[in-house]
Amino acid sequence: MTSESAEPSDGPAGRWAIVIHGGAGGLSPAMDRKRRDSMEQSLRSALEAGKRILSTGGSALDAAEAAVVVLEDDPQFNAGKGAVFTSAGAHELDASIMEGATLRCGGPTAPPPGGSGHWYAPAVLTDVTHDMRIMREEIFGPVVPVVAVDSEDEAIDLANDSQFGLGASVWTADRARGDRIARRLRTGMAWVNDHMYSHGTCVCAWGGVKDSGLGRSHSKFGFYECVNVKQLSWDPGYTRNFWWHPYDRALGRGLHEAATVLYGRDSDKAAALRRGARSFARLGAKVVKRG
Repeated sequence: MTSESAEPSDGPAGRWAIVIHGGAGGLSPAMDRKRRDSMEQSLRSALEAGKRILSTGGSALDAAEAAVVVLEDDPQFNAGKGAVFTSAGAHELDASIMEGATLRCGGPTAPPPGGSGHWYAPAVLTDVTHDMRIMREEIFGPVVPVVAVDSEDEAIDLANDSQFGLGASVWTADRARGDRIARRLRTGMAWVNDHMYSHGTCVCAWGGVKDSGLGRSHSKFGFYECVNVKQLSWDPGYTRNFWWHPYDRALGRGLHEAATVLYGRDSDKAAALRRGARSFARLGAKVVKRG
């Protein structure tokens, strides 16, 4: 019989997880029902705007731009925009355009009244190549770079060709295809037709691979980061285990012939049973012997 228990860890992992769950992990915003309903209506309007573009033969990129325009006109969403964290981040976005990327919407914008810093409206970049810096490094800004690919395999290979691996999302009307792609992405989390929502769901593990983090928070795996797992086994002692001392020739012969019976060729099994019969009998007597 075996069991496992978890004891509090005295190491850095325990302290780190306590900090995460005790403070910084509280990222789920709270809002009243009226505001939530209003924001949901805005999102539905943006979705309908995109659908109208697609229904008239427009591209997915044009549909995304139409949805962004709807949300930009909503003060609830504009109120949530912030400045790019550093001037280096703003310069990096501008450098991508200098390298040949095309800014389809958004970009540098003036701070709101009383605001300061480097502000960048939600932007979509096209004509982006995989070797551009914006595709190789983290960009702390509201930017979506679009890379055109010729196949599903190429898209997956390029996505995996990164030192980072926190989360990824796949957007498709084909659920089976979305699941297939998501499973091949080397990330700590993958979402199909959504992005990052699971951070507000405590039962879902949160964490990355490669250079995107160590360990997990949330879920049972997050709690495992706080404890030392101990495995405890118990033997009722009704019989002796055949591998116990004393070791003798019968044990070696019995194990050898038993392996042949279990994993050898079918044509060899009968002979192995005959050769090992005496050893099996001695091992059986050893198992049931007490004292």
